[in-house]
Amino acid sequence: MNEPGRKTEVSVSPQKSIDDAIARGRAAILRSQKANGAWDGVCELGPSCTAQALIALSYMQRLSSEDAAEGARWLKNQQRKDGSFGGWPYATRGDLGATACAWAALQLSSDPKAQAAAAKARAYIDAHGGFDTVVELASSGDVSAFYLAMAGRLDAKRLPQPPLVWVLSCHAVDFAFSKLTYSVVLGAMSMAILSRRLRGEWDVLTRLSCPRASSIIKTFQNDNGSFNGVTIATALFGATLHATGRSEDRDGAARAASFLLSRRIRDASGMHFDIFPSDVWTTAYHARVLTEAGVPRDAPELQRAVEYLLATQARVPQPRWNNRKSGAVLTGGWAFEDGNPLMPDPDDTAVVLSALGRIVEGLPPALAARVRTAIADGRRWMLDMQNPDGGWGGFAWGLPSKAPGPAMRQPFTLPPITKPCELIDVFLYPPVVLGDPSTEDLSARAIDALLSTGDTPSAPAVQKAIGFLREQQCDFGPWWGRWVVNFLAGSSYVISALTKAGDPPGVGFLKRAIDWTLAHQNEDGGFGESVLSYAEPKRAGIGPSTAPLTGLVLLGLLDAGLRDSAAVQKAIAYLLARQRPDGTWPNGTYLATALPPNAFYTYAPAANYLPLQALAHYARLGDAPAPSVRPSRWTDAVLDPMRQETDPLADELVAEIYSAEAECSVTKLLAQLFRNDAPIPEGMPPKLRDYFESTAALPPWADAKKIARAQQLFATYPVQITMGLFCSALPQAYAAADGAAVLVQTQAMQRNTRQRIFETAQFVFDVVDEGAFSPGGKGIRAAQRVRLMHAAIRHLILSRKDVPWNSAVRGKPINQEDMAGTLMTFSALTFDALRRYGIDASDADGEAWIHAWTVVGHFMGIEPSLMPTSLADAEALMDAIRDRQWAPSPEGRALTEALLEMMNQFFTFDLTALRGIMPTQIRFLVGDHCADLLNVPQSNLTGLLDLSTDLLRELDVPNHDAAVAKILGRFADDAMKLIVLAEREGKQASFRLPSSLEKSVVPGT
Repeated sequence: MNEPGRKTEVSVSPQKSIDDAIARGRAAILRSQKANGAWDGVCELGPSCTAQALIALSYMQRLSSEDAAEGARWLKNQQRKDGSFGGWPYATRGDLGATACAWAALQLSSDPKAQAAAAKARAYIDAHGGFDTVVELASSGDVSAFYLAMAGRLDAKRLPQPPLVWVLSCHAVDFAFSKLTYSVVLGAMSMAILSRRLRGEWDVLTRLSCPRASSIIKTFQNDNGSFNGVTIATALFGATLHATGRSEDRDGAARAASFLLSRRIRDASGMHFDIFPSDVWTTAYHARVLTEAGVPRDAPELQRAVEYLLATQARVPQPRWNNRKSGAVLTGGWAFEDGNPLMPDPDDTAVVLSALGRIVEGLPPALAARVRTAIADGRRWMLDMQNPDGGWGGFAWGLPSKAPGPAMRQPFTLPPITKPCELIDVFLYPPVVLGDPSTEDLSARAIDALLSTGDTPSAPAVQKAIGFLREQQCDFGPWWGRWVVNFLAGSSYVISALTKAGDPPGVGFLKRAIDWTLAHQNEDGGFGESVLSYAEPKRAGIGPSTAPLTGLVLLGLLDAGLRDSAAVQKAIAYLLARQRPDGTWPNGTYLATALPPNAFYTYAPAANYLPLQALAHYARLGDAPAPSVRPSRWTDAVLDPMRQETDPLADELVAEIYSAEAECSVTKLLAQLFRNDAPIPEGMPPKLRDYFESTAALPPWADAKKIARAQQLFATYPVQITMGLFCSALPQAYAAADGAAVLVQTQAMQRNTRQRIFETAQFVFDVVDEGAFSPGGKGIRAAQRVRLMHAAIRHLILSRKDVPWNSAVRGKPINQEDMAGTLMTFSALTFDALRRYGIDASDADGEAWIHAWTVVGHFMGIEPSLMPTSLADAEALMDAIRDRQWAPSPEGRALTEALLEMMNQFFTFDLTALRGIMPTQIRFLVGDHCADLLNVPQSNLTGLLDLSTDLLRELDVPNHDAAVAKILGRFADDAMKLIVLAEREGKQASFRLPSSLEKSVVPGT
């Protein structure tokens, strides 16, 4: 038997564990589906997106003072300790352009804190070249200087003034679109118009050119006001339409502003803007993954998803410049998001086709017929967008190709206007970063789409695409990733596509890519890669492991026939170990690519669907069929009746006491009982004394060795378990809407949050401390008292006339299912937190921990049939209760807000590195689904990453997951010391610490 905390060998769990993980992941995705059938995910570019949106709205006179203040507050929370702002999420250094935009946006608010943050940002700007350098950034496409001028913080005379007169020539415009991506062409027009308007130099040529330029710009504007559904593009082009001053452009500017306002996100940190919606891509991927994970194709959830995808197919002709061929197919594709019919792209179209092709055969006949029509139209559009080189670009057909291997290693800088010959050369032969060439990962997804919708590997389009991929392989083995970070991800898509197309994985160029991939697996079994590999290909395949990238790489290795390899086994074990209690996976530092090497964004859904897809693919390739519904004894048939069952013994006793005494006397009696440490306080009525004596015996099945092992586990890791209580068990209990309503009905949880939470902690301490169930131990009495408290609360709630309780709908207050759920939060979830903090607690430790808590459940009056028999059984019960009871509720959010407020009171000092640490702790332990239900603010890892630079040197941690666990674990230890000191205030503690925790966190003991 392993000792508590002893490290055990990592291996792939048996099939049941994999099926359990698939079931939890599948349930997490199904829970997040919207009523319209879609799934969506927030995409965050970083502070510059919010700063530019705020400035553009201010320039267009659509920014309210409240939004200015709330936007500034959010920006302040993103500021790094050196005053700078990162260019993308998780950036380890400041970015001058992002900092300049944030500096200007902060000054839109009159709040002194925003002004102080602006001063820090200005100091950073001055120390890194000042405004001269910001202006110089415009030559590489950075528009920060234009936003400073729009905000009135930079003399517009310092702005570059690109030419505009060329737009009067149709041939020049057509030539530009044949060489440059649409955003570069429209960006050049925008900078030309903005610089002239801001300078006040609106001459004759400008007045002649402006109508033509604004007409071209508006060709790309959707009905919802957006440009390609992108916030920063809409901010720039909307501000440009406002700058023309033309009445014909007012509506376009107003619609752009309205779109920006629709992208506002408000949370506890303030207000910010995301970069774009992702509903079409996310819905397609989720539908595909759910199918692979065992959801029947005719399931209502999948049918709603299919209906959504059919409704978002582009039926409006795209701008002719995106496909300049005569007779081009201009409709039938899909965009990344709904409301963007003017900019369908081959990548999203491929992902949707891949999903529909896998689902269509199992759909009802009428829906299947419509899907086949949509597939035919989508294939026709995508095939017409295939470039002459055999690949596909992001948005346009026929732009110049890229050379094989890595591209976009450095931002391109335009030559100065004093060198016209070099400028002309750039226009004639633009670098890749200014165009939209065929790329490897996108073309691989297109191959998958064609094969999924009827093509064979010998189809001409597939063969052309295969030829393109072979030519693009890097000389050191992998493929570059244009839209996914980076070589590992790009290679995985290509490996999957080529093996599905019949290329043998064991020979030639494909073997080189697979060998390179295997050589870059981290010791923890996962895969990771930094965005720095774009600028420095020598960093290819190097980075802290993340769950989404590990899932993606696994898919390639599985398609290459390596299911039973050691590498795949380790990667599967990595994913199983990192799944959160709510079925989700942590994102880590995983990013998607906007424009390398300096623009990346978070895309949260990938952290869930890629690991789930990998596990499902692994299971499907094995001997067992793809899992359908996870078998569990915790069915609705078992749990539904338990919502009407309570605790007759305790209920009858409490009812009898209330009938014999006035309510105020009973309240005093119970208060004396709950706050007195005496085994049986003096003056108790005989019936209460009889209750304590008659229910004090240990159940015959109690295992003394397991109880002792559980108590030793708590004695060894009291801090981590206690923080698991505060940051995992309590929030997940609040996510159960009906149970949260009971807590709010008592009103005490909100009025006396601090006291009630520490009373809960006291209960946990008492029942798991050493000797808790021995003669004279406090554990038995603590559980008995809680049992009576539950009965008293039930009695009071059911007796209230002013707020009647609907037992038929919600079940009786504190019913048997609710009590079992509470027991699971204290047991299964605190043990889960222990492992998430990096403690190598063994399965035997977990079995002992659960057993000890079932003994507690016995004393609390929980039905024996609801007692889990093992750690896996406890996790299954917790999963079932999550599925049944978790729902957004004002009560749950109010309780969580009170919990966070209480915890933040212990950290009133202004330490930048710890900003937002409590929400980060909660999200780290419970997952984003639960945290979103409770309105827990989004994790702000800016301060944590700043702090980690110093801590990681000391902790010597090689990967991100372990780093976060170690950092949060270190913080948990310090947090508990502060809590104890705050509670003691130099006097006797208001709650009693167990000896194990006393030794761990009280100074001087």
